[in-house]
Amino acid sequence: MKMKTKVLVPSLMVVGIFLFSQSTLAANYTWIPAQGTNCDTTCGRAGQAAVYSGTEGSKSGAATQLYVCGVDVKIYQRQRQQYSSGFVPGKNVVATTTCNVPFNGKENVMQSFVCLCVPR
Repeated sequence: MKMKTKVLVPSLMVVGIFLFSQSTLAANYTWIPAQGTNCDTTCGRAGQAAVYSGTEGSKSGAATQLYVCGVDVKIYQRQRQQYSSGFVPGKNVVATTTCNVPFNGKENVMQSFVCLCVPR
């Protein structure tokens, strides 16, 4: 039976973030609220570095840098009347001031988010 890639990738990302958050390395990482900037700028203003998560290609073939971001579950799920705690992990494209998070097989663009940062 073949698993769909759309389901597998977000699932692996969530598992990876959970395992990372439980590790001793997580003590050095912090979530910093983005204020109208991308994660690279947000973390830089705090004297830290954004956690780089890779690149994403475009139709023109140019690669774009991605950073780890998160959206507060309360904000993310408000319209569905579900409340819990924590963050939904996503990606911040370096050229944007948004965090794209997965839900129902789609990327949802969120304006209010936090960036995962690490000391330089």
